[in-house]
Amino acid sequence: MRRTRLGVGIEEHGTVARATVREALLFDVAPPENDGDRSLAARRVGMFAFAPMLLAATHAVVGLTLLFQGVGSSSWGAIFNAVLPLILAMVLDGAAGLMLHLHRKMMLSPHTIGRMLICYLVASGVLWMLFARAAQDFSGINHASFLPLVLGAGVAMRSLTSVGSPPLAVANALAGTVGAAMFSQDGVVTATIAALSLLAVAYSVTVTRKMLASSRRRLQLDYLARKALNFVAEFEASGRGWFWETNYTGTLSYVSQQLADDFKTTPEALLGRQFTDLLSVGSAGEGLREERTLGFHLSARFPFSDVVVRPASDEDVHWSLSGNPVFDDQGRFLGFRGIGTDLTEQRRSEQEISRLARFDSLTSLPNRAMMRQTLDEALRNAARRQRGCSLFLIDLDRFKNVNDTLGHPVGDALLKQVAVRLTSVMGEHGQIGRLGGDEFKAVLPGTVDIGLLESLSRTLISEVSRPYEIEGHRVTIGASVGIAIGDPGRACADSLVRNADLALYAAKAAGRGKHCFYEASMHSEASDRQVLENDLRQALERDELAVHFQPIVRAAGEEIAGFEALVRWQHMTRGPISPAKFIPLAEECGMIGRIGEWVLRTALTEAAKWPEAVRVAVNLSPIQFYDPAIVEVVDRALQDTGVAPHRLELEITEGVFLADSDATDDTFARLKKLGVRLALDDFGTGYSSLGYLKKAPFDKI
Repeated sequence: MRRTRLGVGIEEHGTVARATVREALLFDVAPPENDGDRSLAARRVGMFAFAPMLLAATHAVVGLTLLFQGVGSSSWGAIFNAVLPLILAMVLDGAAGLMLHLHRKMMLSPHTIGRMLICYLVASGVLWMLFARAAQDFSGINHASFLPLVLGAGVAMRSLTSVGSPPLAVANALAGTVGAAMFSQDGVVTATIAALSLLAVAYSVTVTRKMLASSRRRLQLDYLARKALNFVAEFEASGRGWFWETNYTGTLSYVSQQLADDFKTTPEALLGRQFTDLLSVGSAGEGLREERTLGFHLSARFPFSDVVVRPASDEDVHWSLSGNPVFDDQGRFLGFRGIGTDLTEQRRSEQEISRLARFDSLTSLPNRAMMRQTLDEALRNAARRQRGCSLFLIDLDRFKNVNDTLGHPVGDALLKQVAVRLTSVMGEHGQIGRLGGDEFKAVLPGTVDIGLLESLSRTLISEVSRPYEIEGHRVTIGASVGIAIGDPGRACADSLVRNADLALYAAKAAGRGKHCFYEASMHSEASDRQVLENDLRQALERDELAVHFQPIVRAAGEEIAGFEALVRWQHMTRGPISPAKFIPLAEECGMIGRIGEWVLRTALTEAAKWPEAVRVAVNLSPIQFYDPAIVEVVDRALQDTGVAPHRLELEITEGVFLADSDATDDTFARLKKLGVRLALDDFGTGYSSLGYLKKAPFDKI
């Protein structure tokens, strides 16, 4: 199989490119067929750079010698006839030399130059023969030996200049032979010059063939070398690896720039140093035995692959090295040559992937999988040490409101601060982790003391409930904690998590901001809670909800000023369900928005039948208040029922102030713009303060 690159024949199995006789004869005068020959032809032009100078010197030496010998005894006419062709020949030599010197500026192609040189040699030969013929008329010259001497000198010098170019050699041979035949009367001289010229042509063809073949091989090697260097440069520039080479003594003879960069130096500064001096060979990769470390491979002259080492630098860098020993044709060891790869970023990526698989990316706390592993290990240790294990499930109260009103970036920042507080409270007692969203878990190995667990729970709730300052917003949330205690050797992770989850539900049902220990009765309560939630979702369709009106009486005159709308649930089988039970449930399961709007419309529909002086008060939960569409909901209800806005009084609890933000102030302002009255309900029982009273536009407390 044969391939070609840049016009250079590339033959496999060691076969080299050859040049034919025809190629040798025409190479310098025929247009090149490919880029390789074009490059080679351009190089060959330089071979003739001094040929005109050599011929000019020959013409000057021989010509002046003859002139000095014949000038005294010859007529001026004979001298002029001899000097004129000599001068023209030397002028032609000068023009040829100037052409060769300026051929690039003149933009002459190599084959054009070759043709011009043929013309030059022929013309120069003709002029030289004319000079020799005219000089025969000089007195005092041995005519028998003169012409062979002059012709022989011309042919010899032109053969020297044209020996590297067969076309020039052929032209020189023809010119010399024809000249000898025309001017010499001695047939032996003519035959001798012809024979010598043919030998010169044969020698030129042989030399040129070998030169062309050699040059083509060299171009092939140059091309392959440039290609290899390009591959090396591109590979090194990509940052995926670098090359190194040592001699037989182990000193570096080549290093890439990337390797030098790791030592903050230049490649030249590392050349001549022992390769092993740059490495901490004792820190080979895991699982490698001592005899297979890099030092062993280098000393034993064994090939090696993917040996992990650390350079002898202060940086935390890891390399993967591969290398092969190099031997010459006689089997003598020349050194090692190999490739290196920087594993630092790969290892960091692997460590980061491993960390993300075990830790929460936002808070850097252990994630759900890691916490499950921690719990399993804690329970195994509890069984061996005969000591119990406790589990906290922690849920943030009103975190969703913060996320909805202030946005996820603020919510993320809040979770980070909560994680710091939880970790600080837990200290050495246990491990805190984040399960996702606003849920956290704490595993407390060996801690089963009820008093200590209660103390930790109260402290934890207290710390989480302290206000936060985030991006100019003052945010207050709470926390509920469910606690489960596992007996040594009998508790399993799944049951402990389920028990803590039931305890957490109980804590939230108790009013939030509370902690509860698991009790066996919670299983039935949880089941009952699930059934109740399903029933609540159907309560509106079943007309089980009703609005009762409680009179609001002015203390001064004891007359009725209005009525407060209170929602009640008459369950079809359980009977009356307390609002304290189903309102929190509605908030948790997302039903509070639908129920709240139904209560508002029902109350306004009834109020439309009352006297204009009688107001109606409707409770608005914090979740409803944080709904961006609450103002539109109220406005539509007023327009649909025809009740004047000033007759509607919205009772709002202190929970709306937990997210002290521009959105809260905007909602207050828009409600007031509708014309409705605002009342603060249950002031002093939650998170309120006198500062809120100065900001919020309440009409009533």
